[in-house]
Amino acid sequence: MLLPLFVALQLHAAAPAWKVLDHNAIAWRAGAKPYEVLLEEQVVVGDADPLHRIRVRVPGRKDFTVVDDRGPGPYVPVREALDGGNKALVPPTLGDSARVLVLPLRGAGGTAVFAVFGWAYASDPTELTLVGFDAAGYPRVLFRGDFLLTDVTDLDGDGVPEIVGLPSLREMTGKCSTTYDPYAVYHVSNGTAQYDLALSKRYNEAHFAWAGPKASEKIEVRGCEPGPYHAVRRRS
Repeated sequence: MLLPLFVALQLHAAAPAWKVLDHNAIAWRAGAKPYEVLLEEQVVVGDADPLHRIRVRVPGRKDFTVVDDRGPGPYVPVREALDGGNKALVPPTLGDSARVLVLPLRGAGGTAVFAVFGWAYASDPTELTLVGFDAAGYPRVLFRGDFLLTDVTDLDGDGVPEIVGLPSLREMTGKCSTTYDPYAVYHVSNGTAQYDLALSKRYNEAHFAWAGPKASEKIEVRGCEPGPYHAVRRRS
C-alpha cells in the first residue's frame, strides 16, 4: 500500500493550482439550473508564464475545461474585445471587467452559447472561443480560433443569427486603403460553427469588398468610409 500512496501524493503535489479571475452563472437552456462558468489562471512560481482556462462545473459530471496555452496574456474583457464591433451585443448591466458574454444565439434545442475572448498577440485578433451545450446539457466547443467578433445578426432571414467577424486584421496601406482581409460569416449547425461562403460574399459586398474568402497582401481595398470600396491587385 505504500507505493500507491506515494504515487498518489506525488500526483497530488504535481497538480497545478488555479485562481478564479471571473465567475459566472449560465443556464444551459431556459429553465435549467445555472452552471458555474469560471475563468481561471494557473498559479505559478517565479517567472513562469501562467496558463489560462475556461472551466464549467457540471453537477454530477466531470468538469469541462478548455485551456489557453498560447501565452501569458489573460482573457480579455468583453467591452474591450467588442470595442470595434456591435455595441448592442453587450448588455448595459455587464460590468467593465466581465470576460464572458452570453450571445443572442441558440444552439440545437434552444441551448445557450457563450463567448470568451483570448489575448490578442502581435498583429492577430483576439482568439474567440464559443462554448455551447449538447442535448444532455454538457458543454462543447463550437468554435475556437483567431477571430475579431463584430456582430451576431440574422443575415438570411431564417430567424437564426449568424456570427460575423474578421479572422485577420487589416493594415492601412494609405489614407483610404487597406490590405484585403475580408469578413467571415459562420452559422451554428450540428454542434459546430460552419463557414458560410455565400453569406460571407454577400456581407463583404455590402460592407467591404469581395475578392474571395482568403486574405491577401497582394490585394488592396480602396475607398474612404463609409464606402463604396473596391478591391484592386497591388503592383509588385
